[in-house]
Amino acid sequence: MPPARQPMYYALGPQPRMDERVTKARRAASSIGAGSTFIIVIWCAISLLLQSAFMWLRSSMAGWMAIAISDFALCVCAIPIGYQLFRGTPLLVPRRFALRFSQWFVYLLMCLPIIWVGNLLGTGLSALLSSGKADNRINEMMSGSNWFVMVIATVVVAPLVEEWLFRRQIIGRLRRYGEKPAIVLSALFFGLFHLNLYQFFYAFGLGLLFGYVYTRTSRLRYSVALHMVINANSAIVGTSMLDRYERIITKPDLLSHPQTGDVLFIVAMALYLVLMFAGVIAGFVLLIRRRRRFRFYAAPDELPRGAVMPAFFGNAGVIVFLAVGVIGTFAMTLL
Repeated sequence: MPPARQPMYYALGPQPRMDERVTKARRAASSIGAGSTFIIVIWCAISLLLQSAFMWLRSSMAGWMAIAISDFALCVCAIPIGYQLFRGTPLLVPRRFALRFSQWFVYLLMCLPIIWVGNLLGTGLSALLSSGKADNRINEMMSGSNWFVMVIATVVVAPLVEEWLFRRQIIGRLRRYGEKPAIVLSALFFGLFHLNLYQFFYAFGLGLLFGYVYTRTSRLRYSVALHMVINANSAIVGTSMLDRYERIITKPDLLSHPQTGDVLFIVAMALYLVLMFAGVIAGFVLLIRRRRRFRFYAAPDELPRGAVMPAFFGNAGVIVFLAVGVIGTFAMTLL
């Protein structure tokens, strides 16, 4: 029995025949896949060209400069071109709903176990496939980088751009054919878009949760806020703590002549880790206890279950993007 229609969808005219709906869904997904492929290829190509030119002129490049070049290539060059292919698929604009802070905070706690499990999977698989030789390039870029550029790039630019692209554009243009497949495809694209096996699993999991939050509210502000907090915690707080901790433990007189500031930092770091562990446990409990509260509703042009996979995943655009994303992810991580 299909789920009830949520009042967020405006009343529409008669639905087209099923074969027409499947054809339209396949074309829509293919155009989204083609546009996403253009974005990721142009982004990587321009980033590589600009970074190579900078290295040729300067012989070296700081991590923050690589981040700035990457953001420029993505936001100014790649997305405007790939977006043109998105525009052929109409954007569904449903009613919007608010989310209380307490509800938003519950979703934030749910993010923590997703990150923890996904990070274990990504790290373990990367180590297994590379015989322990692979390094997470994100940690290398963040370590020692310009803090102002890091904050702007990871806490402001990345959440805004990625949520607009993967939630507003991809889900917004595909949800009329089914909420679940639109969320799954968006999350899969989001995970592969990072081109990093270390990040893929938790990015995919977060993409599912972000997509659900966006689908139920139709407001970007909530998923953007979740994304900002998570990036700030992992890329800024976590990286800075790890850098200082490594400097402290390498001091030869740490045990014989400990400094007050170092002791206070270690205590603060221990409290932070305890809070994170408690948050992970709370998130696990919430995911298990509230799993039945996740609701999905019949979309205006809902596809039957048997037509979803061929329409969303059996088209040229999505297949090409998945191939490019998988090859790029393994190449960027293991080579």
